Amino acid sequence: MDLKNYVREIADFPEMGRSYKDITPVFHNYSTLQECINLFTQHYESWDLDLIAPIEGLGFIVGAPLAYNLKTGLSPIRRPGELPGPVRWVEFEKELDSVVLEIHDDSIKAGARVLIVDSILATGNTSLSAARLIQEQGGEVVGFSFLGEIKKCRGRLKLVDFPVYSLIQFED
Repeated sequence: MDLKNYVREIADFPEMGRSYKDITPVFHNYSTLQECINLFTQHYESWDLDLIAPIEGLGFIVGAPLAYNLKTGLSPIRRPGELPGPVRWVEFEKELDSVVLEIHDDSIKAGARVLIVDSILATGNTSLSAARLIQEQGGEVVGFSFLGEIKKCRGRLKLVDFPVYSLIQFED
């Protein structure tokens, strides 16, 4: 099954002249959602992982069932104000604005092997910021997993020190 066939392109979103890759249709029916989770599970089943750290939004959709299948814990990375208790945060530039990500301050144990999961790899700024949150707590980022990757944004180059796996690659 070619998951790329289920991605729709939205013209002029989020701004005029841009084209948005909407991956949510991949999740609209059981067979494509199952294929997505199965492909990730097969790819990572031999890895020695302690935690999946999905990034807020669509990363949660893949991260939770993947953690379940791989028998790991889950430590969500969220937007500000969504996690109770003490948090660790990082601020970074994303396109034209500043973004903050947070993680529970006690969710990553020293030496924990963590896979970061997100929906789309574009510039890599979000991914690197998430890695920083993990590493500041003594965790080891063992890789990044994405449903899609927009190759022209060259985000993979920022993640050159880590294994990167994406199910769908977009050339434009």
